[in-house]
Amino acid sequence: MNDTRLIDQDGVLQGIDRTERLWAKGRFQDFPIGLIAVDMLTLNPDNRRFRADREAVESQLDRELELPADEDAIIKLLLDRECRVDVDRVVSKPSPDTAALVGDWSARGQERPLWIEPNGLVRNGNRRLAMIKRELAETGEERFRHVEVIVLDPHEFDDATLFDMEALEQLTEGLKVRYTDINLLLTLQEAANRAGVDWHSPKSIGRAAEQIAHLVGNNPVYAKVQLDAVKYMADYLRLTDRAGHYGQLRGKVEVFRDIGKNMRWAAENDQERSVEMLEVCFASVTAGAVYQDIREIRKIADKDPDAFTALVQEIREVRESAPAESGEDPRDSDDQEDEDSEATASEYTPVPDFPRQAVKAVIDLATLMSKARRNAQPERDLRLAADHLARISPDDLNRLLEGVSAEHVARARDDVLDWADAVRAAETPPA
Repeated sequence: MNDTRLIDQDGVLQGIDRTERLWAKGRFQDFPIGLIAVDMLTLNPDNRRFRADREAVESQLDRELELPADEDAIIKLLLDRECRVDVDRVVSKPSPDTAALVGDWSARGQERPLWIEPNGLVRNGNRRLAMIKRELAETGEERFRHVEVIVLDPHEFDDATLFDMEALEQLTEGLKVRYTDINLLLTLQEAANRAGVDWHSPKSIGRAAEQIAHLVGNNPVYAKVQLDAVKYMADYLRLTDRAGHYGQLRGKVEVFRDIGKNMRWAAENDQERSVEMLEVCFASVTAGAVYQDIREIRKIADKDPDAFTALVQEIREVRESAPAESGEDPRDSDDQEDEDSEATASEYTPVPDFPRQAVKAVIDLATLMSKARRNAQPERDLRLAADHLARISPDDLNRLLEGVSAEHVARARDDVLDWADAVRAAETPPA
């Protein structure tokens, strides 16, 4: 260690002959670095890095997490994956990202100082501190007992300035693990609220996106996409009587980004269908649709308005007549996808009295037919149709004609029979 690092026996902050350059109050400033005992530092339970996960756990516990009693739970939220409540404690699974962080710390030591308030509350660097606290408790190694810090006095750096510094630092790509997407959106939501956004006004959202663009690489278009996504997340949660419970939408960020794009398309191209578009999109979320489904719905509305109208109507019919499903996730938990694999995941979003599987079947069929229409190949389509029909016996058909979608099944049967009659007529030579 550098000989200039002096450590008081009580672990009090001691100066280091080095500074850190940070962007603050509209300019770069050099901040002195100190060394302090890890035991003097406190994790921030309101840290934005795990806001959605914290809210989900607090909802299960039916209380807020508090320090020092819940420090272990907060460490798990910062470092682990699949955090959930088991009776009255938080359990989790190890994360490979944390193993990489430990390995990097072991190989290179501390690269950048933590930011703290004078009372020891960490404003930036909570994940690193959580890792250090866990390693110190498990190993007792000396190298985990002290860390480098910058002290940011809230009297000099008010809440707005600290928020801007913290958000800009933590939303920037670097060697640290990036926010999970939903927490990124919630941070941008807070930034837009601070900018005075009116979430009911697209123009206001656009202005807010320009004001907070510096947090996302000075890209107001990207910022607008994120704000639209979090707006429809908030609307969806209110509609399903779960306002503010963003943790229940983990793994659905890309879905809501595309819902925002769908709604922008409707506003620009077919405003009369905006309500129907939102209805179909929100039903798709509850049914477990992925973002490709949401994009395909936009294509259906654009290329085949009649098919979109039929989709809206069939979803309504199924919701009115299909039996409600249980509130339990029907899938085996071992088959769950990671949050980042939205391309293949079909996240479960429990809503009481919603026929999830029946609605999902309607959406799957509509998107499948839409893709088939765009990529028509007569020979292939005829052979596939024959193969599909060969799997349906008369008994199967009779059962389908007594089910929830009997009217649509009957219509499809009649279309097939009409097509067959037309083929026979075309093949029959005139007398």
